[in-house]
Order: sequence, then C-alpha cells, then structure tokens
Amino acid sequence: MSDEQNQTTDAQTTPPSPPSETESPQENERIAKLSREAANYRRQLREAQAERDSLKEAVSIMRRDGIAAALAGLNHNGLTSEAARDVAAALTDEQLAELYPTGSPDADAVAALAAEQLKAHPYMSRAGSPLVRSRARPTGGTDPTARPRGFDAALADRFGSL
Repeated sequence: MSDEQNQTTDAQTTPPSPPSETESPQENERIAKLSREAANYRRQLREAQAERDSLKEAVSIMRRDGIAAALAGLNHNGLTSEAARDVAAALTDEQLAELYPTGSPDADAVAALAAEQLKAHPYMSRAGSPLVRSRARPTGGTDPTARPRGFDAALADRFGSL
C-alpha cells in the first residue's frame, strides 16, 4: 500500500477532533450552533417517525376492520363475524395492501380471500350456522301472558288444589 493510500485510509477512519483551544471562539460558537441545529433536526425526525408509525398502525387497523366487515357481509357464503375478524387479524401488511389497491377494498379480492378461507376452513361459514337461533315456542297459545298447558295441573300436584 502506498503512503498516499495509507493517508487516505487514515483520514477516513479517524474521527473529527473535538474543538480545541487553538480554534477561534467564533469557530467554536459556529460549531456549537451547528450541533444544536443538528440535534433539533434529529428530534424532529424522531417525532415525525413516531407520528408516521402511529398513523401507519391506525390505517392498518381501519383496513383490517374494513376487510372483516366485507368478509362477514358477503351475502351467500360469508364468514361468521368472529371468523372474519380472525382472518383479517392474521393478514400481513402486504396482504392488506393487495386488498386495498385504490384505497377501498377490492370486492373480487375479498371474495377470493373468503372462498380460500372457506375452502380451507369450512366451519367458518355462516351457512353452517343458523342466523336466528330457534327458541322454544310458548305452548299456551298466542297470548304471551297465558300460562303453558299443564301449568295449573303441575301446581295442583305440587301444592294441592287452588
């Protein structure tokens, strides 16, 4: 290695020297001012990065909620709302970006995702679970205040005649 290359390498690896007493007070003041300015820019950068990260997270949450609503809202073969939330939560940011090419969810891509999930996990289908769960119907007729048949007889057996 030549002396010229060695000096260049040394100059690149040697950190700048701190201000010394030999430098003028004006030069020291200028360096301090530049240092404060650089620190201010670094602080602003950290604040901007934190704001960017929080906004990115908020957008991701809104997108996941939108996908979950779209998955659960499909007419004939939608996922249950719980399954739709689980599927949306499992999506990566890249997958979310693919589902939102123009700022709103792509209906074809959402339908394809639902079909893929239903094929892999048929138990997530809303078609398999009734939308309205059936309840026992009152046996006392159409009057909701009427006692069911056999009620008076059961009371009479238990407590004697009334």
